[in-house]
Amino acid sequence: MKTNASPTRPDLDPGYITGFIEASGVFTYCRSGPQLTVVFSLRSTADNSRLLDSIRRFLGGVGRIYGGREPAAGGPRPCQLRVTRPAELLRLVEHLEAHPLRGQRRAVFAIWREMVYSRAANHGRRAPGELEALAAELTRCLARRRPRERTLRA
Repeated sequence: MKTNASPTRPDLDPGYITGFIEASGVFTYCRSGPQLTVVFSLRSTADNSRLLDSIRRFLGGVGRIYGGREPAAGGPRPCQLRVTRPAELLRLVEHLEAHPLRGQRRAVFAIWREMVYSRAANHGRRAPGELEALAAELTRCLARRRPRERTLRA
């Protein structure tokens, strides 16, 4: 059996990565004054930091891994892979187009992907109106999903 493993690209199944993203990925944006940044994060616990790093390397070294603060209740320490650079976000989009999401995050991803394309087409600068409209649409889509997430967790 051929393997794609190398020191820089670990031998992970692309479907496994997509499934991990389906379970724990967050497609969103953040705003700082007039600046709007498209953001992807993959959240887990510090126990999975090596796995997050393997996923990061498999996707071409995208993003950075951040460790969270100690939780107040003594639970597991959070950790996340966070991607914000337009070129790196495009690599993530390429992966998810080749190995598509199949669950609830698919609709959110479709809007978020258009935000990534908008930022890339404008070399990281805001596209007048287009990015704002997509951000509003993403916010509405996320708001519709939240009641279902509460139901699933109960």
